[in-house]
Formats: sequence, structure tokens, C-alpha cells
Amino acid sequence: MPYKDPEKHKEHQRAYDKTRNQLPEYKQYKRAYGKEYRQRPEVKERKRKYYQQHKEEIYRKNTKRNNERSKEWRIKNREKERIRDRLRYQKRKESMKNWGKEYRQRSEVIQYNREYIQTSSQRIKNRNELVRLEVLTFLCHGTPKCQNPNCAVVDGMTDVRALQIDHKNGNGCVDRNRTESWRRYSKRIYQHSERYQVLCANCNAIKVRENGENRCRRNKHLVIYVPPQTALAIYVPDTKIVLLSRKT
Repeated sequence: MPYKDPEKHKEHQRAYDKTRNQLPEYKQYKRAYGKEYRQRPEVKERKRKYYQQHKEEIYRKNTKRNNERSKEWRIKNREKERIRDRLRYQKRKESMKNWGKEYRQRSEVIQYNREYIQTSSQRIKNRNELVRLEVLTFLCHGTPKCQNPNCAVVDGMTDVRALQIDHKNGNGCVDRNRTESWRRYSKRIYQHSERYQVLCANCNAIKVRENGENRCRRNKHLVIYVPPQTALAIYVPDTKIVLLSRKT
């Protein structure tokens, strides 16, 4: 007798379906029916039309799902992945080496590398100019201009070509030598913006002259030859002094 209460009827039906789905004969019947259903011409036509209408959406969902599954598998099986990659590399080592040698000898690749070398310097220069402009805008909180209130130009120099990043406490050369590229140097400016200011070339040169700031030395070590039996007390800021005496 069916349940009069709809909730009890649904609960009974779920329990019955769960028990029935575990039966081997029902699994076999369901598998055979699904295979026969997918082979029907009308079903194939309906699936083809649906795929053509939602092709991009299906591809995006499948790609996202596959990437998530691959990521989860790599996290759980790191050692298996290392072994698999090592075996794959050993199997394809010689073929990859030969392919790389043949690829680098292609005429189009040689031409591309030649053009890339010719344009790389200009590309790096343009990239550094963009990074420099971003840093100037950040330090000025807007339009780049000279931050010296007594600048010779009224309202401050606004020509980016004449603006320079100045260290308020000096020793700018030492600070710049600590980095290898403009990008790393700009990161330090963003982190410690209170140490820097923007000045035009004139104001910066006047500041260096008035404060007696040290000029940039290309040699990190200053070598001084001292005659024998001579004692000198020499102090040079921000340099390493090496005292060498002549042989008698």
C-alpha cells in the first residue's frame, strides 16, 4: 500500500532505488540500455545540435574540470608524477636532443633569432621607460613633476625626460648597485617610498653640490699604495680601503 504522506513515500522510494542500484543484474541492464539509447539516430542528432549551440561553454567547463582533477591528482601523487616524468624523459632524451638541434638549424628560426636580438635592446628600453614612468607617478601621487618647491621652473618641471629619482639621504649609487634590473629596483622603491623623491636634473645637481653627496664610484675597492714605514689615517665613506706598501 503506498504511503499517504508524500515525504515518507519519497524516502521509501530513495531507499528502494539505492538498494536496486546495487544489484548486479540491474547494473548490467542499465548499462545495456544506456548503450542502446545512445546509438539511436534521434538521440545522436539531438546531441549534435546541442553541442553545436553550446560548444564554447562545454569546452570551458570540461577544461576547468579536467584542470581541477589533474591538480588534485598531482597533489596526491607527487612521487608517482616524478617517477613518470623521469621515465618519460629517459625514453625521449635522444629524440628531444635531435629535434632541438634540427629545430635550431631551420632557416625561419635563425631569421627569427636574428630579428629578436636586433629588437630586444629597444624592447627592454621601452619596458624600462614604462616602469620608470609608473614609479614617478607613484612617488608624485599623480602627474610626475619636480617636488622641490624652489624649482627654477614655475610649478615644477613636468617633462619626464628631465625628472630623476633622488635619494633623500644620499648614497643613491650604493643603493642602485644592490639591484640587477629596473624592475627589482622599482619594487624596493614601492616598499620604502619615504626614502625617495622626484627632482628635476637641475634641482638634483644643486642638492648634490650643497650637501656634498658622494659621486658614483665604479670600483668597489679603493687601492692606495703607501710607502714603507709610513702610517696614514685615511677615511673614505662607503668604500673599502686596501693599504698596500711597495716592496723595498
